[in-house]
Amino acid sequence: MAERAAADAHSVVLPRRMRRIDERITAAGVSWAPPELAQFDRGPSSDEPVTAKEFATFTVAAVLAGAPELSGPAMAPHVRALLPAGAVGPIASWLEYPDGPGRDPAEINDGASLLQVGDVREDLLRIIDRATTEQLRAAWRAAADMRDWVLAQCTAVEAELDSGDLGDATLTWMMGAVLGLPRLLVRDVLRDRRPSIGTRVSTAVMLLLIGDGWHRLRELVPDGQFELLPQILPPFLHPLAGVPTPATPS
Repeated sequence: MAERAAADAHSVVLPRRMRRIDERITAAGVSWAPPELAQFDRGPSSDEPVTAKEFATFTVAAVLAGAPELSGPAMAPHVRALLPAGAVGPIASWLEYPDGPGRDPAEINDGASLLQVGDVREDLLRIIDRATTEQLRAAWRAAADMRDWVLAQCTAVEAELDSGDLGDATLTWMMGAVLGLPRLLVRDVLRDRRPSIGTRVSTAVMLLLIGDGWHRLRELVPDGQFELLPQILPPFLHPLAGVPTPATPS
């Protein structure tokens, strides 16, 4: 099944608009490998790039098999495939080298990993079944907000590149590449030029899964610096991930 999906895969991992923005940032003389981040990346263990078909095969295999396909070293090359050319990837390095200074991601569990062994769709059905009506509404809203957020991000960084005055939008774009998850969500939106109701449903379920994962992480890593989530997660994910809403000044 994974091979059949790969046969129908896009010819590139990253949509053209993403690649164009990345290239323009590089052309503006901005480094994707600043020393402050480069020190946290030991580099890929293999120089072989991941192709679009390999990316699609891995994704489908992970959905069908679950946790066994999602070891850190197996995921790392695919995380790197989402990076701009020449970018460092601390998250990819952490996944690829579990013997490093960070905690081995395989150890973050309570006897079961964040995803079950076997077909991930069964896990998704369980998450949907136990979700409250308000959580389902929040996921539905987040799916629409995600698309609006991604397109606004693209427009904002392109405007800064047009003006030559790089600022917050460019920084947000580059930090999304470092953090990984925002980059993946941008990719998902830009790959789908004709969004449908079905697309919004599948996106809502995916966001519900991500939100559930963050709630589980709070239990698995109680000493985690979750106060940083407002800076790490895009705003449309805050309600699902349980990120507190800042108090409105009186």
